[in-house]
Amino acid sequence: MSGQMGEVGYKREEEGLKCPVCGSIHLVVNPSGELVCDDCGTVVSEGAPDLGREWRAYSSEEWERRSRTGEPVKIGATTGSLATVIDRRDISRLKISSEGKKQMYGLNLLQTRNRLSTSHERSIARAEVLLERIASALKLPENVKEEAYSIYRRAGELGVVRGRTIESMVAAAIYAAARSAGLPLELKSLSQYTGRQNRRTLAKDYRLLVEKLGLRMGAPDPAAHVPKITSRLGLGKDVQDLAISLINEAKKLGLTAGKDPSGLAAAAVYLATLKGKEKRTQRQVAQAAEVTEVTVRTRYRELAEALSSKKPNVSQTT
Repeated sequence: MSGQMGEVGYKREEEGLKCPVCGSIHLVVNPSGELVCDDCGTVVSEGAPDLGREWRAYSSEEWERRSRTGEPVKIGATTGSLATVIDRRDISRLKISSEGKKQMYGLNLLQTRNRLSTSHERSIARAEVLLERIASALKLPENVKEEAYSIYRRAGELGVVRGRTIESMVAAAIYAAARSAGLPLELKSLSQYTGRQNRRTLAKDYRLLVEKLGLRMGAPDPAAHVPKITSRLGLGKDVQDLAISLINEAKKLGLTAGKDPSGLAAAAVYLATLKGKEKRTQRQVAQAAEVTEVTVRTRYRELAEALSSKKPNVSQTT
């Protein structure tokens, strides 16, 4: 029977475990977590219980009818807990008496007033709307949005938001959450969705959040910016892999410390195009990475010299 079930074997001779039927010490664990004799197939001990659903559904209607839970809990800025929200749209669909609906509408009004009774709560509610709008425009994942909610709420509780624009602090919280998750989000790209808030203001508010909230931010990884640049340039995976490999070599040499990750990634992509068949100019790479040509040229020269690459004449490639 050995090898028929795809199990992973465990040596149990020193523990004295044997099959109660044939006395074999060749015991393995199958995918269900059961300890099984590999010689005769006897189940020596059962595994952990199956925590999956015990029903099947073959259509969306059947899924909704059999399901006993709702969607995952999302921690919003205005809730922050598992409180029930009384929605007027849900009240209108309830099959209850007119008197019952009147009471529910009254509870909805009372809940709205209680949630937005102070200036801080009104600020949090407005911040939630702004955060949702910016995060949706940037297509950020749900975990980043929830982390940004948490950062902004903590900043409000500590009084860090006071005296600053809500839009700028929301953008700074989004940037901090994205940096914490390792996403390649740039302040310049973020400022496009914040109206009158420029990059310098966002950078100042971000540093304030890091200082006041004690946030621990790791160094940005230039390799995370490579897929975005190669995608905008229409380059293949070979160029992307080579650029990431060049960045990893630069890390070992200590060339990435203190450098703008976008500029370094752009230089690696440009150098990778020179080594392959898909050529791009420094201007094209700079536009895709949203940096200047001077930055690409400077970082390219540093990479080429440090990695002992054969560097062509820069004036001929631009």
